[in-house]
Amino acid sequence: MKKMTNITTYQLTPHLAPGESVQVFDSLHLRELVNHLVRESWDELEQQEISPNLFFNRDIITNNTLIGYPLVIYHYVDGQFYLTGINEGAKAVDFIATRYKTPFEHKKILFSGFKLFKRETFSDEYSHKKYTYALQNWIPVHHRENEKFNRLNLLEKAILMQQQLEKHIKQELCKYLELNMEEVDSEITEITYKQLEPVLYKGYKFWTYDIEFKCNLQLPGFICLGNNKALGYGRVVKL
Repeated sequence: MKKMTNITTYQLTPHLAPGESVQVFDSLHLRELVNHLVRESWDELEQQEISPNLFFNRDIITNNTLIGYPLVIYHYVDGQFYLTGINEGAKAVDFIATRYKTPFEHKKILFSGFKLFKRETFSDEYSHKKYTYALQNWIPVHHRENEKFNRLNLLEKAILMQQQLEKHIKQELCKYLELNMEEVDSEITEITYKQLEPVLYKGYKFWTYDIEFKCNLQLPGFICLGNNKALGYGRVVKL
């Protein structure tokens, strides 16, 4: 029996209040906002048997990171915020998005309210055909391996990134989302630098990469692979 995964994504548009200066947004702003909304809705979430911890990707009491694939992911793409929930995370974002579907204000920024962007379901059904994807703002290695990775030459980096891509697809999707991917086949076809300056993550500087790759599995949008997934790094886009 195929394992089905449900994914729901909501869009949220920020508007500056009159007289406010232009801000540079990123997915951290969305996480901070949603965490504020979750704290306001804590009792109601628990009454609906929805764990607020899903939004923080950690246990609030112990401060331990939740093990597995993040079930709530924060994105900032082309001036828009997107909030994605996976499986029980989809139920969680449905609750928050419904509660804040009308315009509201937070820290002098106006928001038009959450609007449903897309619902998707996918399974571990593979084919002989390979589909083409982009992986945007991908961080291929863990911060503990970053210094060693930066010392590699271009060929060595390309080889390692191919290995990391296969690892991220098989381990993160197969192990954490419980998909059967024994027959998955993937390959990188193009690698480009995304940013002129590295991003700061957990006190380390990382180069992020845009890559194109082919895979014999139909992957949905707004899932992420690699490091810092919960903040939208390594976002999958079907080409």
